[in-house]
Amino acid sequence: MATNEERMEALERKVRRQRRWNISLGVMLVVGGLMAAEGLQEVPDVIRAKKFEVVDKDGKARLSLGLEFGGDVGPYLALMNKKEKPVAGLGVGVKEQSGGLFLSREDGSMYAVMKSEDGNSEFALADKKGDTKVAMLLKGSQPFIGCWDPKGHCAVQMTVGPSGPAVSLAGPDGSLEAGGAIFGSSSAVAGGGMVGLYNMDGRLKELRPFPPLTSTDRDLLKACRKDGVSVSRIQELIQSGADVNCVSYSFHDLAQGIDTNMTPLMLAAENQTNPAIVSALLEAGANARAKSSLDKTALALARENKKLNGTKAIQELESVMKASDPKD
Repeated sequence: MATNEERMEALERKVRRQRRWNISLGVMLVVGGLMAAEGLQEVPDVIRAKKFEVVDKDGKARLSLGLEFGGDVGPYLALMNKKEKPVAGLGVGVKEQSGGLFLSREDGSMYAVMKSEDGNSEFALADKKGDTKVAMLLKGSQPFIGCWDPKGHCAVQMTVGPSGPAVSLAGPDGSLEAGGAIFGSSSAVAGGGMVGLYNMDGRLKELRPFPPLTSTDRDLLKACRKDGVSVSRIQELIQSGADVNCVSYSFHDLAQGIDTNMTPLMLAAENQTNPAIVSALLEAGANARAKSSLDKTALALARENKKLNGTKAIQELESVMKASDPKD
């Protein structure tokens, strides 16, 4: 029969064994926890899914990332409104070999599209019906700008070809009413070109050439356009070789309905307050019967200039017009 000392020694051995097991188990739990935490912090190399959506607090998709959108198959990113309709997006179309950005209205109809397709770049604005109203296109190296009227006719076309810029204007029925081109220069006031005016049936009514301008011509036009120039300055420019009947023509103004095709005499009659400027131009041989793009003569412009009313400029222009009237 075991003595009390033997029983105490056996009990102490059991306690020591249990303590070692507890320590070992604690170490294993700590190591396992650290390994698990480290594993959770690792970022996976690949996440695979056919579509990703980010939803708001109501569970509605507000951002979508996927591979099929608008009938085409290709990667896209779309931003959605509260009705889960796309209002903006960016994507690449596999079928059309194109990529672009779009903006949409509340009803889902697109009103702005910017894209690149088959090497060509395009930007277009559309109305609520989806009809294009303004388009800018770069096809290769050939730029094009078009504006469409409510009937769907391309009312304004502007482009730049190998020989220079060109523009055409169409009427309400889509028929060509005016057009022009510049040859050898990109500046409407520095390059020679032709401007055509057309009848309602599209037939050419008049072809107006406008020659290139010299730097002295441009100085004369600029001087007559701004009030306050001196008579001596006008005379100096003419003596230096400026053409007193040179023409300033702007395709941009023509497209905007702004009067253009202006001579120095017309500009002086429209802008100057000193009647002696008009007299100096007439004495130098200015053509008083020339007409602007809105069919206005220097006399008509002078009459609209309140600061020339009642001056000798009006009287001289009337006298010259009367003397050169072919009916007389």
